[in-house]
Amino acid sequence: MAAVAPGARTRRPGVKRVRAATTVAFLACTLSIGPGCAARAPALMPEDDSPATPALALGPAVPDPEVEGVLRAAGALIAADGRPLPLTAWLPAGSPTTPDEAPGETPGVPVDEREAGNADSAADTPAPEQAGPSAAIVALHGFNDYSAAFAAAARDWAADGVAVYAYDQRGFGANPNPGRWPGVDALVADARAAMAALAARHPDTPRYALGESMGGAILLAALGEAPAAAAGSDGAVARREAAGSPAIDGAVLVAPAVWARETMPAVQRAALWLADRLVPGLVLSGEGLGIEPTDNPETLRALWEDPLVIKRNRVDALAGVVDAMDRGLAAADDVATPLLVLYGDQEEVIPDPAVDALEARLDPGRHTVGRYPEGYHMLLRDLNGPTVRADIRAWLDDPDAPLPSGADAAWHGAPSSSEASPMASGEAPSAAEAEGVGTAR
Repeated sequence: MAAVAPGARTRRPGVKRVRAATTVAFLACTLSIGPGCAARAPALMPEDDSPATPALALGPAVPDPEVEGVLRAAGALIAADGRPLPLTAWLPAGSPTTPDEAPGETPGVPVDEREAGNADSAADTPAPEQAGPSAAIVALHGFNDYSAAFAAAARDWAADGVAVYAYDQRGFGANPNPGRWPGVDALVADARAAMAALAARHPDTPRYALGESMGGAILLAALGEAPAAAAGSDGAVARREAAGSPAIDGAVLVAPAVWARETMPAVQRAALWLADRLVPGLVLSGEGLGIEPTDNPETLRALWEDPLVIKRNRVDALAGVVDAMDRGLAAADDVATPLLVLYGDQEEVIPDPAVDALEARLDPGRHTVGRYPEGYHMLLRDLNGPTVRADIRAWLDDPDAPLPSGADAAWHGAPSSSEASPMASGEAPSAAEAEGVGTAR
């Protein structure tokens, strides 16, 4: 299958190569054995075995002060095991807040306040017809991050008619036990529940899933792996028929984390294996590695100041996210749902061999890959973020059309657009800007 030639990438001179530094970090896990290390964290389990119907349960929506014409609502994704996962929604103005909200009701205004006025006057006023969104997205954040990662992008898209829902994945954000790894199976099941809930809320609207970094790996597993009921099927064709999701029309993977063990040097695999067994509760940070996840200093500052962004990780959580990356990369061959996969050439979190391994598994007749010469890991929040967000919005309207920026030109065999694309430029901030910030993957 076709893939973007590694030589087409345009890394900025002087950008650090992080393999050696990350190897040292993994090896440090094995050298930091000491008292006080906790036992392996158990997977988060449902409080009971009663099944629940996945749903996007929203509270009142209020105007978003950042963008006129956008409504913001908080609520929960009700997972298949009944666990509520914190949810934020950015909705186009006029969108119903709840599925049963009658036309003419004002989203976000409680019923008692709506009825507090003149009842006779309200009865004589024709109910305006509400237009639904032009598309709907459910978004999965990266490792250490939470739903606020999509705030800027969601506001852009909601202002352009797209409803965006983002939930805090288990073990992250406002969930109980942040930092304790919940298990890949639970995260994949939640992603499938989220896609099903999106379909129930917007049955007649084009629907998409979006995964950033670790969220991209979880989406690949959710879309490419056969559900448990069909896990015994034989052959690639059977797996493709069982996998995927009829609940969505496509998926966007923003810097998907696919740094699977098969793409790691043996010393990294061995160090992680040993640390996970000897010191699973050892807490580490990314300080001193010099990894720059974005060129946007405001993004770095917001991550550091946000108490819901995890800054340090247990070893077993690091092993868990690698399990997720294993699953995501392995499932990529069997994803039938059209994908838009986006990476930046200044990527410092996911190494080139992992990116190449994913691209080699993607069918160019079904999927699209975009490359941004000035892009880092946090493409949606980089200085060039508006260009990336505009490309995604255009792809939602027409997945077969070229991206407006030309970022997909090399994937489709055209000359590289690195010079022609309207990419934001400027020197990246010093690594000191990122000092102490836990990289959200």
